[in-house]
Amino acid sequence: MMHINFGNIPDVQIWGDGKIVWVDILPNGSRRVYQGTLNDQYIIDILQSIIESGMFNFFKSSRDNDQVCKYIGYDNELHVELLRARRRMLIWQSEEQVCNLVNYLASGADLEGNNFEPTLGIVYPIPLESSDTHSNEEWYPSSLPFDFDEAIKARGRFEIEGQALDFVWNFVNKYPDPVVTYQGEKYRIGLSVPEVSPY
Repeated sequence: MMHINFGNIPDVQIWGDGKIVWVDILPNGSRRVYQGTLNDQYIIDILQSIIESGMFNFFKSSRDNDQVCKYIGYDNELHVELLRARRRMLIWQSEEQVCNLVNYLASGADLEGNNFEPTLGIVYPIPLESSDTHSNEEWYPSSLPFDFDEAIKARGRFEIEGQALDFVWNFVNKYPDPVVTYQGEKYRIGLSVPEVSPY
């Protein structure tokens, strides 16, 4: 069964004010999320490169089966939104100019970056039917900085911040498939961060 990855954060996101957030996946599968700032001229150069790549032209009706570019986020797409135009496109290796640009941006665009620290999150405890799924940790009511039972009842409407957010944020970044055991049941933990999450 397909499930929405509520913990997904695109490989790189850039806003018009120069804010850039990118994700670094470590060899053990954990991730680090960084943020930095690009200057105005850099933003202009990025948009000009995308326009010159033909992204805002009509697409060809068919594509060769090229391998998808390495760093394009969860759905292998590039999204660009301007004041008067919006475009979403798949990235193919044959589109070398866009592919190279996105790979460069997804590596942090030569910025050192600071750790991204969310201010608000929505936690999604998703019950798992299969007992075969590996559990990373066991959580106990007395050891959690939030009410996990209430989070289960809320069904995706349970907001957390402060210490509770730090706790869940560190957990979902530590494990590629963040699963916990709670009172004998297994849950996959999703954390949607409105600032950067697509869901």
